[in-house]
Amino acid sequence: MSKNSPDIESLSLGALNPDFDAATSKIISEKSHWLPQLNERVSEWCSSILVMETRQALKSRQFIWTYFVLLFSVGVWTLLALTIGDNGYQVGRELLFGYWVILGFPLGLIIPFSAYRSLAREFEDGTNQLISITTMKPHQIIFGKFGSAFLQMLTYLSVLAPCICFTYLLRGISLSQISIGLMVCIGGSICLTILGLFLAGVFRSRAMGVGTSVLFVLLLGWLYYIWCVFCESEISGQGSYITFDDQDVLLGMFGIFAFFGSSAGLLLVTATSQISFPSNNRATPIRIAMFVQQTLFFAFVIGLVSTVFDADMLWIMMIFVSHYWLVMGFLMIGESLTISRRVQRTLPRSFFSRSAFSLLMPGAGRGFLFAVANVWACAIAIGLIGWFVGSRGLQGYLLGQVIAPFGGSRVFGWEECCGLLTCCLYVTWFLSVIYLVMRSFFGKSRGEWSTGIGPTISLVLGALLISVLSICSIVVHQILYQRDNRLSDLSSPLLLNWYWVVAEVFKGTSFQQIFNEHGVVAVALLLQAVVVIGFAFAFASRELLVAPIPVPERVKIDSLKLPASNVPEGESINEIFGELKKNES
Repeated sequence: MSKNSPDIESLSLGALNPDFDAATSKIISEKSHWLPQLNERVSEWCSSILVMETRQALKSRQFIWTYFVLLFSVGVWTLLALTIGDNGYQVGRELLFGYWVILGFPLGLIIPFSAYRSLAREFEDGTNQLISITTMKPHQIIFGKFGSAFLQMLTYLSVLAPCICFTYLLRGISLSQISIGLMVCIGGSICLTILGLFLAGVFRSRAMGVGTSVLFVLLLGWLYYIWCVFCESEISGQGSYITFDDQDVLLGMFGIFAFFGSSAGLLLVTATSQISFPSNNRATPIRIAMFVQQTLFFAFVIGLVSTVFDADMLWIMMIFVSHYWLVMGFLMIGESLTISRRVQRTLPRSFFSRSAFSLLMPGAGRGFLFAVANVWACAIAIGLIGWFVGSRGLQGYLLGQVIAPFGGSRVFGWEECCGLLTCCLYVTWFLSVIYLVMRSFFGKSRGEWSTGIGPTISLVLGALLISVLSICSIVVHQILYQRDNRLSDLSSPLLLNWYWVVAEVFKGTSFQQIFNEHGVVAVALLLQAVVVIGFAFAFASRELLVAPIPVPERVKIDSLKLPASNVPEGESINEIFGELKKNES
């Protein structure tokens, strides 16, 4: 290169443009401010799906027409209510009622169904396969769809917010009514949006998608009607005024928020897991969410026993827990029996980790054991709650000794313990039967099914089993009772109805009385239950013996983070092409 030839620095942008140094200094000074830095970090954190979905939603005809119809409806209702109403109290209530009804339509119908169709269209058009091969993670896709729906929700709320604040200035409207209405409206819209994303992620096929969309629209319409009835009862004065300084009110609000919040989180985690690769670990986040929801339930129960508690609450809590783990257990039983090699590389290796975290890993057998273990753990927890709170517990032991001779009541005793044991045995039996059926008839073909088919089949089979046994036992009992009036309340056919048996045991019917009156039937039912449960545990325990496989060297190399290259100052690409550092004065 000759001396007169221009070097790389002379060809840089700074040399060609004399004003480049000043512009660069200005840009660097702007980036040094905390607000642009925060904006840049938030923009980088947000996924491209969120940006794309938000742009498409805000430019769509559906959003524009809904927005203008919302503005027109608010204006017409405001003029109509102010013109017709002559009572100050009535005008404020009618205005707020109309605003709630108008706001509930886009938040309860438009946004949830739009979110459902947005994700379902990805599977129908096949664009989800293109997105899955990128570096974008499944939770970024789901949160991008949800974030777009949430921004639309805020946009619709911005239209009604000044109007709702205006109704508070009128007479007859309390702050609690506005607060409860906003919480129910916003929380319900968020939960329904997450439900729509869950349905779209689970039921992907066109045949199931059409039926799911129709049922989802009917559900949204029915809930919107319930919302209108709720608003009418609150605004007309039939609803009770709530004060937030009451302990019972706060406990009830905690229970409502814990139930709907944990359910929405569980559905969100499930939707995220279902759109990931089939070889990924889909089960662990879902089972952790189930365990968190169960923990929140017992936190609510512990707060409830401080105010009111009796023996009937033990029966209610156990029935609620049993139905919860029956549903979750049937869904987990529908999982595939095979475990991918990627999941096998992440299986617990030490004895402690296997004992603590093995049931959280994927697999139908592990799901069956996870549900059974949680049912029995819940029964033990409910028994301990009844023991410590009751007059026979440690807390009231001395008091129970004093009041017992005078006819003092107790909360937890041998009858309640037998009731909990009976309920757990029936739940374990139902789960074992469905697990063996799914393993025997659908074991090999489950790996070829699309997402959501296996859990749906197992859930339907479990519901049919419990329904058929319960209904047929009552019908046969009524037929036998009409022929023989001397028949006892707990006849032999009713042993198949677990609701009836558990209720009778909680009332005081002992196991000895059941075996004395129905010895052959009771013994046969118990023996076959023991055999079925034993076979189910034997097959499910095989999954716990699956040993982890070593990680290949190629996977280890790909997972390693490459160290940053140490390029001398002045030789990096950014510095060569003009993005020089700010000159220090």
